[in-house]
Amino acid sequence: MQLALSTESRALPAAFVISKNTRAKIHNSRLGERTPRHPALFFQGSQEEQPQSMESNSSLQAINAIRNNEQEDETSPIQRLMSSFVQNEASTFKGGPPWQIEDSSLLLYDIFLILNLSVSISFWVVHRMSFLNIVPAFSEGSLICILWIVAGLWNGAFLYSAVDGHYDMTKEENEGKGGPKSAALLGLSTFVTTASLRIIVALGMGVLEHRQVGLANGEELIPLEIAFGLMLMSAWRMLHSSYARV
Repeated sequence: MQLALSTESRALPAAFVISKNTRAKIHNSRLGERTPRHPALFFQGSQEEQPQSMESNSSLQAINAIRNNEQEDETSPIQRLMSSFVQNEASTFKGGPPWQIEDSSLLLYDIFLILNLSVSISFWVVHRMSFLNIVPAFSEGSLICILWIVAGLWNGAFLYSAVDGHYDMTKEENEGKGGPKSAALLGLSTFVTTASLRIIVALGMGVLEHRQVGLANGEELIPLEIAFGLMLMSAWRMLHSSYARV
């Protein structure tokens, strides 16, 4: 009995020492998991993450720049000019320009040029100096003039401000804008609307009369009227602005 007690009493301290060591190791390991890293390590890690974030931001900016360039390349210069004119017109006239004819002499010159255009295309190009087709060409030109007046009232092409493309030149923010370039753009926009209305009228007449478009008198002039009219009216409005602003 004494031998057994002595052996047990000797074995207990060893087991107790072992259990304390293991507990200390476990405790230290848990403390090591809970304790954060050294601040220098955090600083080093943040420095490593910053270049990666900067690289990702630069790559995103490069991708967005490429997409914007592609979108700008897809849009034609005429579309850019038209969009800028629409924005400027909306900023100058809230709710659209007034339906007024302030410069009646400008309207008379417009009508003379459009009638001359239709008759000249019929006489010199399409029908080759045929006097019998002058009256249908004059009728076609009169229809184009009516549509031009409607489109001009919509765009404010007969206002005094049309010489500057509806820019308010008294404001400092519009310095360097307006002038013949804006006036030509206004004329171009007005004739585009006129051509669209003429095509709609031709399609409507074709549906009502159950025939093909282009068979009626004057409709054979539409393609050349649109092509030359765009150049003529924009050039005329540019020339008028250059002289009217002097």
